[in-house]
Amino acid sequence: MTEKLTTESEVPALEPTEDETLPTQAGEIGDGETPDEVIARLFVSGMPKAEIARRLGVSRNLIYRRLADPAFRVLVSQARGEASIELLQKLLVLDKAAVEALTRCLSVKAPPGIQLQAVRLLYDMRQKLVREVDIEAEIEEIRAFIRTLPGASKQLRVPR
Repeated sequence: MTEKLTTESEVPALEPTEDETLPTQAGEIGDGETPDEVIARLFVSGMPKAEIARRLGVSRNLIYRRLADPAFRVLVSQARGEASIELLQKLLVLDKAAVEALTRCLSVKAPPGIQLQAVRLLYDMRQKLVREVDIEAEIEEIRAFIRTLPGASKQLRVPR
């Protein structure tokens, strides 16, 4: 049985009991961030549930209840997506620097063995990039086809 995806506005707000309020002085809540978003962000960062509860000054039961909620899991999934995008952006910057370093290795001053390794790495990177572009094009074709199906937009969330 598949879980119905909900929009962010359909995710129910965190409703802690009186002794489970999230203290803003904990330093964990960012500007405009809801308590649920804080829990999701910390969980996605790999922080253990007990540590999230300790840092936010709430019971572990509250964290477990939120994680058991299907709508909250959608929020966690969205946070994972955002974290992946941030990581990808950082990797792209490093990729550019790596390509520049490898290109410098192709200079006549570098030993032939280093030059050969640089050529191999650059070729492998190029091949992976070409494959990735091809796969992305195929995915976009599939998305376009799915959008043409009757009722597809109501039954299936197609990213982009």
